[in-house]
This record gives sequence, C-alpha cells and structure tokens, in this order.
Amino acid sequence: MFEAARFGDEISHTGALGGFLIGAVLGIALIATVAIATFTCGFGVALLAGLAAGVGGSLLTAAGEAIGSMFSSPSGTIITASPNVYINNRKAAHVEKSIGACEKHPGPIRIAEGSTNVFINSVAAARKGDKLTCGATISGGSNNVFIGGGRYR
Repeated sequence: MFEAARFGDEISHTGALGGFLIGAVLGIALIATVAIATFTCGFGVALLAGLAAGVGGSLLTAAGEAIGSMFSSPSGTIITASPNVYINNRKAAHVEKSIGACEKHPGPIRIAEGSTNVFINSVAAARKGDKLTCGATISGGSNNVFIGGGRYR
C-alpha cells in the first residue's frame, strides 16, 4: 500500500544517473586493467581475468546505479489536483490531470503513474513512489490514507 498523493506534496529526483556513470567509469577502468594484463601475462590468465572483468564491470555499473538511487533531492511539488476530491483536506492528485512543478525541467510536468484499482475523477489515483513525466518521483504523501493496486503507466 502506498501513501495517497495530494496537492502540495513534494516530488524529487534521484541520483541514479550519477551513480550509474560512476559505476560505468569504474567498470571501464577494470576492463582496461585486464586489457593491459593481456599483453603482460599469459593468455590463460588474461582469459580468466577478462571473464572476471566482464562480470565485475556489470556489477559495478549496477551497484553504482543502486547507490545513486538511494540519494534523492527535492525538486518541486504537486501544483494541481482534483477539483472536488480531498484527502486530509488537500486536493487528491491523479494521473494525467495533476501537474507538478519541477525545478529541473521546464513547463508543466504531468503525473504519469498511479493505481490500477483506485480512481479519482475517472483516472488513476497518484501515490507516493509514482513517477512524473520528467522522471521525478512523488516523495510526499498522506500519513494515514493509503492507496493499493498495481502500477498504472
């Protein structure tokens, strides 16, 4: 179950891209080291080292992305929501019709994901953890109203 998103709730971006890039650079460095070892060691050692570098490079990239996604920074709020449905005396946010203001992207940014089972004004209800069209995630929500269901995109 996810916390219901409302007018004024915070949105944020993660540092997943930065972490991915750091992991990719480390992976490239590892593979370059193996390439140098190929010229200085025997072929059998280089073959094993190359296999290890291929696996290690992939793991470093994935680990970097995972570490980067743990860090998020606030980038705005939800600025429009349902005209007639309220959660905790705040207008309820819903997919495609609610808009977020994102400091990192210009123009109106619509909420892109929501519940497959709960609808507000005939569209999917938005929840904490759902994404906007700019890639930001809804990071704020009600502390006592929860919306279930799968993820509608």
